[in-house]
Amino acid sequence: RSLWENTSSPYYLSSSDNPGMSLVVQHLTEENYSNGSRAVLISSDAKTKIGFIDGSIPKPQSVDHPCYAAWCKCNSTVLAWLFNSISKDLQHSVVYFKIAREVWPDLQYGYSQGNGPRIFELR
Repeated sequence: RSLWENTSSPYYLSSSDNPGMSLVVQHLTEENYSNGSRAVLISSDAKTKIGFIDGSIPKPQSVDHPCYAAWCKCNSTVLAWLFNSISKDLQHSVVYFKIAREVWPDLQYGYSQGNGPRIFELR
């Protein structure tokens, strides 16, 4: 069985894993970034796709690599999920990324900062 046919493989995409879906019910916004980002990570982990977001499943270096096509398909699917999971106001900041791993740090940098003063206040 190939990696993309094994249901426990991160390269597996079921028929319900289509690019039009959202990972979360409530879109990630600047205001709900802390909880929303956690929901996105939990959902992507449940779908065994967290490695595309955290970089632990890197892009194969060669088009001849046996997982290259599967990686590209999964990466594009995860990119679409991330795009569909954030508010329209934030989509402009991630629309041109080509690798899912690049989206997450950009969102973190741009929107997790808002809680800094509150976190400091709680110490």
